[in-house]
Amino acid sequence: MIGGRSHISIKSGNSPLDTVFSALGALFLVIAIGTTGFMITEEQWGFWKSLYFCLITITTVGYGDYGLSPAGERFATVVLLIGIGTATFCFGQITRALIAYQFDWRRRMQNKINQISNHYIICSSGPLGEEVWKHLLQTTARVVVIEQDAERVENLTDEGMLVVHGNPTEDEALIAAGIERACGLTTVSENDPVNIVVTLSARELNPKITIVACAHDSTSIAKLRRAGADHVIAPDVHGGRDIAQTLVEPDLAAFMANACDDEGGYRVVAVRIDNDSSMVGQSLRQYGEKRPDFVLVALRLPDGSMRLRPRADTHFSVDDVLIIAADVETVSHIRADASATKRRAA
Repeated sequence: MIGGRSHISIKSGNSPLDTVFSALGALFLVIAIGTTGFMITEEQWGFWKSLYFCLITITTVGYGDYGLSPAGERFATVVLLIGIGTATFCFGQITRALIAYQFDWRRRMQNKINQISNHYIICSSGPLGEEVWKHLLQTTARVVVIEQDAERVENLTDEGMLVVHGNPTEDEALIAAGIERACGLTTVSENDPVNIVVTLSARELNPKITIVACAHDSTSIAKLRRAGADHVIAPDVHGGRDIAQTLVEPDLAAFMANACDDEGGYRVVAVRIDNDSSMVGQSLRQYGEKRPDFVLVALRLPDGSMRLRPRADTHFSVDDVLIIAADVETVSHIRADASATKRRAA
């Protein structure tokens, strides 16, 4: 598991790879000398038979009675002693290099994770998790995935993802993923008890983080909320509702589907106004003159109340959440305005 508690280090000097090449060179030298020696001591043997005999001597495979001459027997004894030692050292160095490379990869990955904040953590990279991180990356969000399966970890690494190889139910994996610095976490395991444990652990480690949990059983929805999930998504329950809504109101369903699709031309999104935003104190009318190409569907106030189609003289405040409909480019501009530093006073 990736983490900051590992005490394994690689000493300075020759790298493990250099040592492997040196060991392989020594092994090939022993094989070359052994093959040549058998060709000399056993004059009737050719190159291939001498090489074969040298290899089975070094590997202690056993070769039966080859009718060696006395000189050949003495030489075989020397090859056996030196060859076994060299081969053992060589394979040991290869193993050491592989282990060192693995720890070095984890250390470099951990260093990258340690340098980010306000990121999102995805627990499990199954089909649902993959869809989540792909959509998050489309918004330029920073994402860290916690995954147990080694093959999936390798695939995610090839995709350029930040990955923690570990069990998301363990605090150590969550800490390695930067849970204290993260702004959001989602657990989408196919096992509801796992999602409950992850939610409990994440909420304890970071009380302010936004947690979205997946529930496959309707009985787990209340449990996940009690565990600390801010939002619970139940694919089976919500999927049935969406199907029914599509049957009854296909036009509305098509509108919402296009609003969530980057190729639909427009988006319906929520934008929170930060403390240092230039939007703070502006009225809807004033801001609309700057950004006329959006529709303010609703305004959620810091106390949680919702105002549909707010009046033009409504002034924006810190932590107001704007539910807007606009094209993708305008959405990007409004997000930037909501987090932009206030203009300096003249």
